[in-house]
Amino acid sequence: MKERGLTDVDLAKSPELKLRMMAEASNIVKKQKANSLHYNGNGTWTSNAGLIYGQGSKHGNRVKHVLAHTAPDNSKPKHTIFNVDRGSVIGLIDEAWVSSNRGTGTLEGNGNVVYNINMGRVVGTNGETSIRILTRGYTSEIISSYPVL
Repeated sequence: MKERGLTDVDLAKSPELKLRMMAEASNIVKKQKANSLHYNGNGTWTSNAGLIYGQGSKHGNRVKHVLAHTAPDNSKPKHTIFNVDRGSVIGLIDEAWVSSNRGTGTLEGNGNVVYNINMGRVVGTNGETSIRILTRGYTSEIISSYPVL
């Protein structure tokens, strides 16, 4: 979350500030039309929570890539599926992103950051209760998102 010039690393140093900003973001997302994306005109889309879905993946862009987790894919040995319809996935991911359960994420060797967010309810078709969000570094540029146990 980069808000008011702060990064996730800055917010990790001040848990109180992070919780307050997450609550503010959550209220903003709730007031906006859920599941909407704004096209930025440069091949990217921004969600209500500020996640940026750009180009890439075998699907062509990150929106299509994330939406692929709404249907089975027998070509993959492990492929989890959201338990909501395609029209609700972006809003569900936004809800996870602004959640106080998000934490600071885990930096991987390839520079991506992984967030495993416990949603406190079932969000996947196999009983998964958390959502994994992968971003490009400590940015809001989403690479993928899918349900996890």
